[in-house]
Amino acid sequence: MEHSDPAPRRNGHSRQVGGRRRDGRRVALVCRTPGLDFPNVQDDLPSYGVRRIHASIISDPRLQDAVVQTFDTVKPDVDDILDRILAFDPDIVGFSAYVWSLPCFLEVARRLRAESPDCTILFGGPSARPEMFGIDPYKGGVDIIDALAIQHAEETVRDVVLSDRSPDALARIAGLAVARDGTWHVTPGRSSGNLELLASPAQLGLIPRGAWHYLETYRGCPMSCSFCQWGRAQAPKDVLSMERIAAELAAFAANDAFGVVHLDAGLTLNERAFRNFSAAEREVGFLAKSRLSCEVYPAHLTAAHVEFLQSIGCSYIGVGLQSYNEEVLSKVDRVAKPESFDTIVRRLVAAVGNVAVEIILGLPGDSIESFKQTTERALALGADVHAFHCLVLPDAFLTRAPAEFALDFDPVTLKVKSCLGWTADQIQEARDWIRNLSGDMAGTIGDQEWITGRFLRSDVRPRGVPKEADARWPGPVATPLRADLAAEPVGRN
Repeated sequence: MEHSDPAPRRNGHSRQVGGRRRDGRRVALVCRTPGLDFPNVQDDLPSYGVRRIHASIISDPRLQDAVVQTFDTVKPDVDDILDRILAFDPDIVGFSAYVWSLPCFLEVARRLRAESPDCTILFGGPSARPEMFGIDPYKGGVDIIDALAIQHAEETVRDVVLSDRSPDALARIAGLAVARDGTWHVTPGRSSGNLELLASPAQLGLIPRGAWHYLETYRGCPMSCSFCQWGRAQAPKDVLSMERIAAELAAFAANDAFGVVHLDAGLTLNERAFRNFSAAEREVGFLAKSRLSCEVYPAHLTAAHVEFLQSIGCSYIGVGLQSYNEEVLSKVDRVAKPESFDTIVRRLVAAVGNVAVEIILGLPGDSIESFKQTTERALALGADVHAFHCLVLPDAFLTRAPAEFALDFDPVTLKVKSCLGWTADQIQEARDWIRNLSGDMAGTIGDQEWITGRFLRSDVRPRGVPKEADARWPGPVATPLRADLAAEPVGRN
């Protein structure tokens, strides 16, 4: 999507070489949808992160002359991506790098640097970390990329666009890792701005019509599990107001959104955010006619949450467990009480349905026997199982795992090959086992994740499963709230 391009090429800024960067404001933002698995959903789940940056740039009155275009690619076609970028003739190119897009995008950046040496190249997203560029095959990135946006990219990239992009200027911008003399120099940290004041991609018309839309009502997570790179919870200012959430839902409705992916760490992990969300939905009523994909942390589930979920169309409710093995959870800094988990999930399934217990295959300290037992016990609750192959992610195991985990992982996919409790053969055996189980249940089979198929019907679609032209969707679930569930908070200790 392009913003106010008055001329096919820049006229006010000459190319500057010899170590200098262009100081114009033509910005290309490059992302790749969908991801590791389910490659046929490209029209369904547009990339959100770059569109937040797009919105931040074009909404700033100091950047009224900026020309921004988002390139949301699907296939890792280096030639095609490079040709499209060069045809736009950008001054700045920002790549949104995830584990599935980093190899392709680094090659695009390498060739882009050769073709346009005075262009500023930025990488952001979960894989844009100095530690990631410290492993093969990414070590050469420090000689290609100007900087990594490592904190609050909406504001960080906007400040880069406002600057002259010289090395000294980049070094003064908070929230970056700047490439200088073959190493990464991390600038001072950036505190989050007010989430309420960040521009909305939906309200600015940057999300494709009819696609899934995204809602972020707060930032961070109150937990700090070492396998996850979500990040810690931040200040109360990072909670959207009821009025702002209502405006978002109204924009989704006006844009004929297919449904809403709730991006928060969990629907139940921030009480104020949930109150604002539920109040906004009561005012707008969009989700009652649409669908929601969300995560629920069971220990904080209350009757109010269940009542809200009953009142709307839910395509997917993920409940994070990871493993029933409490010793394993302790090793990865996961605060959980598996002994109360079963009761909570049974109640949620009875009241709402469409619940998937989320577990991890290859978690350090676990075992193939424990993984199978976790899967079978979760299925006995009446839920589906959504299994993920353990990844060694930046800001997570890549930097936080102790030596005793003995992690051996693929440097491209980041999938664990072997670790504490798991041989390579056992990892493969577990993959084959969960793949066969998902197939037997008519579920969803990927390379990095698998979903059993109890709720995988034409009228109920978990996140990531492509929609069909004749797909039917359920209305609000009419199951009455159980008396014992309504009487007290579920699972609160």
